[in-house]
Amino acid sequence: MSKLSLPLALLALASSAQAANHKLVPARGVPTFARRAPILTVKPGDTVETSTLWGDWYERAGGAWPGEVGPIAIEGATQDDTSRSGS
Repeated sequence: MSKLSLPLALLALASSAQAANHKLVPARGVPTFARRAPILTVKPGDTVETSTLWGDWYERAGGAWPGEVGPIAIEGATQDDTSRSGS
């Protein structure tokens, strides 16, 4: 497994509360990109450290896909907080 550190900061929603550090250890993946409830909710400025799920899908053609992990929700974030570049 490779470790991945994801700083989650939204400057527009910055809070005076102290940022928290979260460790997320995925136990299983979900074989779909469908909408589902968040597996973790964080506040703006929090940091999430996690490991990826690794499977045969990455190693060889036809290998088992480990699935998607998440989503992670950010308190106060809306769909309008991101924009497409070049639009």
